[in-house]
Amino acid sequence: MKYVIGCTDDERGRAAISLALTLARSLAELDQVELELVHIIHGVSPEDASTQSEKVFQQYQLETAQTWMKRSLDLVPSSINAQTRVRFADSMAQGLLESVSSFNADLVVIGAASHGPLRRFTVGSVANALLHSSPVPVALAPTGYLPPRHLTRFTCGVGLRSGSDAVLDVAVEAAALRHVPLRLVSLVALDLSAARKVGNLQQRAQAHATRMLNQPWRP
Repeated sequence: MKYVIGCTDDERGRAAISLALTLARSLAELDQVELELVHIIHGVSPEDASTQSEKVFQQYQLETAQTWMKRSLDLVPSSINAQTRVRFADSMAQGLLESVSSFNADLVVIGAASHGPLRRFTVGSVANALLHSSPVPVALAPTGYLPPRHLTRFTCGVGLRSGSDAVLDVAVEAAALRHVPLRLVSLVALDLSAARKVGNLQQRAQAHATRMLNQPWRP
């Protein structure tokens, strides 16, 4: 199993590494996981630069990233197989998607934007692009996330949109691999016009969640 981790030289990058470590440690055998710590630099590589000034600037960014990426690698215990990569792309999302394809990854992990409520969790532009384009699950680490001693539970949001079955399959497999409980949540969107139908909506949501819970899992 291989994880691509979007690394930045800030709290967001450290949170992403922390979440990846939590997921890795939750597996029975640590040698089942390989971490690819990836930093994306905007633009082309130095050798593909069109001007000398661009070449110098991109080379500076590359050398700077390689220096602090070594420090990021120090956050990963020696018992976990991990390596660093610096790649160039038009955007962080594009670079991470290319990394997922190149490394045949099973999961991409990034940190959340830091301007959410209580500075904890917001789907920023990078996460939004990945959630709509990634061929593999996306794990989003809240700001300041620190690994718990043990992963205790997975929660899966279930709905009626296309792809919901695939989401449930991933959640079931992830929980089964780690031998932890899985909780299914069916959310109900309410507005003023539907306020008098709350009871009916709740019943429908509960019935849907129950159907999802009772359906045979497709391994």
